[in-house]
Amino acid sequence: MLDQLYAALQDAVRAAAQKKFGLALDAVPLEKPPQVALGDVACPLPFELARRLKRSPRQIAQELGLSTGDVQHMTEPLRTGVVAAQPEPSLSGQVEGDAV
Repeated sequence: MLDQLYAALQDAVRAAAQKKFGLALDAVPLEKPPQVALGDVACPLPFELARRLKRSPRQIAQELGLSTGDVQHMTEPLRTGVVAAQPEPSLSGQVEGDAV
């Protein structure tokens, strides 16, 4: 399921780079951040594009314009699928009780 999430994130970044900068990206790098507090996934693409676009990585990231809401929207089907895949709890067998 994480593969689906990574693919959705890569597609969104790829589409944003095409729309904003006219770049057709073959690959969008995703990696695990060095600290847990920084999140679950990082995209170092703005650092890679900084020299090429002659802009700061921060400016590139802002211009790509992916927000938390975008990520929530992209991951909604994945979260729904995880919840739907949960089996219904069922009890079977005998229950024993101690006399008080």
